[in-house]
Amino acid sequence: MTAKKGLRRGTIGVLGALAIFSVLAVSTLSVVWAESGTIGASGGTLSFSDGDVSLNFTEGATSADTAISYDALTDSTAPAGTAFGSQVFTLSATIDGVAKTLAQFVEVTVKYTDADIVAAGGRDDDVQLYLYDSAFKSWNLDGSAIRDVVNQTITTNQTTLGSMAIITTGAAVPVVVVVEEPATGGI
Repeated sequence: MTAKKGLRRGTIGVLGALAIFSVLAVSTLSVVWAESGTIGASGGTLSFSDGDVSLNFTEGATSADTAISYDALTDSTAPAGTAFGSQVFTLSATIDGVAKTLAQFVEVTVKYTDADIVAAGGRDDDVQLYLYDSAFKSWNLDGSAIRDVVNQTITTNQTTLGSMAIITTGAAVPVVVVVEEPATGGI
């Protein structure tokens, strides 16, 4: 192989291999990126997606070191009349590669963005957290989630981790104001 001007020998081969791998990875995976961390029996906090998703484990939520994984998703469809927001992901808990249900509730806090609010027609109330029900293959509103409009977060408590998403349910609807001319004439 000959090197092209400006590139070191072997760079073309490495770049070619990376390009081929990238095409294969994109065509076979629906995960944008994955992150993981470990939590022990004493509890603690893990953050994913640059701090936009955080999990707070109380002491005893797990009995042994548990691997917690965050996978950003791209292959799901939002419920009719809604749109996915800035966070669509799956959380999983495993011990030695076996999926685990946690012994106590874990607080999951998800941040939403100004773009999510705009997509929801400007209403924080129309930015909501949905949970995916794999048995019924449907996204369902987490009616028990608590919204913090000051910090733009939604918090839920779960013992079983799974797929979650920020979903906007409103739509930006233009406001039309009808102005009538004032009546003129007598007093």
